[in-house]
Amino acid sequence: MKPLAIITMGSTFAELARTHGEFGEWIAAGVGGGPDCCRILAAQDPAPLPPPEQFCGAILSGSHFWVTDREPWSEAAAA
Repeated sequence: MKPLAIITMGSTFAELARTHGEFGEWIAAGVGGGPDCCRILAAQDPAPLPPPEQFCGAILSGSHFWVTDREPWSEAAAA
């Protein structure tokens, strides 16, 4: 079975991350996904996201950024 893509659109607040982990970890735990079920990807990484055909679906996390800022990494993720 293909994994579920969890695409993080940013990081959570540092204090929350230290005690509870990052957005992608929260989502993976919420869907009951282990390492074989989900693949956490960061939209802000410089490498392009893998082709959608590699996944059974995708979840995008929230973000502290505004979509209207049209950051290059955000525009690349949208494409």
